[in-house]
Amino acid sequence: MEKLEYLYNKLIKTKKFNETIEARFCFFLIFYDKGVLKNALEIAESFRRNISRVTEALKGKPRFNSIELYRILGDCYYSNGMKEKAKSYYQKYLEKIDKTISSKDRQDNILGLANLVIPYDMKQSKNIVSLLKREIGTIIDTNVRNRVYWAIGDFYFESRQYENAKLYYEKAYRDSKSSKINKTISYFAVAVCEKNLEYLSSALKNLKKASFYNNNESVDLELKGKIEKEKALIFFRKFKKRKDIEYFIKAKKIFIEIGDKKELLATLFNICRYYKYYENDKEYDLNYKKILEIEVKDTEMKKRILDKLDKI
Repeated sequence: MEKLEYLYNKLIKTKKFNETIEARFCFFLIFYDKGVLKNALEIAESFRRNISRVTEALKGKPRFNSIELYRILGDCYYSNGMKEKAKSYYQKYLEKIDKTISSKDRQDNILGLANLVIPYDMKQSKNIVSLLKREIGTIIDTNVRNRVYWAIGDFYFESRQYENAKLYYEKAYRDSKSSKINKTISYFAVAVCEKNLEYLSSALKNLKKASFYNNNESVDLELKGKIEKEKALIFFRKFKKRKDIEYFIKAKKIFIEIGDKKELLATLFNICRYYKYYENDKEYDLNYKKILEIEVKDTEMKKRILDKLDKI
């Protein structure tokens, strides 16, 4: 992924690349599929400014759907914390598709609906989940099927129905045709549900499986960091062993490397909790200071973290 980002940054500076919508769209699909939504958003922004031109240039191209573009824009904005912008594009998407799933472009419409499950309206999400559960048996494409399983799982997770969420996340990793990255995401999601259900030993086993599938050949650094952070939280909760700080530190290094300030803040918060528990004031103060130094768009999150630490 690092090499791909280097190539993208190099090519985007050339005049020819800037004028080629098709080339940008290819990079967009790669970043979007790999979950590098910061880069995907950068390209999506250029699409947003002239949707009609993009639609004309990409008409008939594989995987391009002019209606889906609105939903994809919503995904990118939502994943980058711009919820109001995301909401407007999700609404445009809903206005564009039929109220019922048509036989034409059936899988695209199912996938589009799956991506609308969580973002902004849980009442609407409940209706979409009911529809998805009826339609999921018609899906042939494994990647689409997994995305629908995750969407239903996410709905139950957000509703704090962790057993139901776990059930649908498990369906994804049990699919024999699932890719390594799909299995990684699914095992990780199951582990988080199990942590919330206090099935801590089982959660650790599933985090190990997630690490196994997220191997060195195609490692997803963001997922790797989250896996290490979850291991640390479980060790800290279940065993109260000093070695759990090793996992927090691994996670911290990864989030610094990829520039994920939100996850870095959450990790530093837990590191401070750890040092407070072991009464290590020096390390606590050092990490508290690091939290103060981080500049983030979500200032409310940072304020909540500092307030929680001040009350410990």
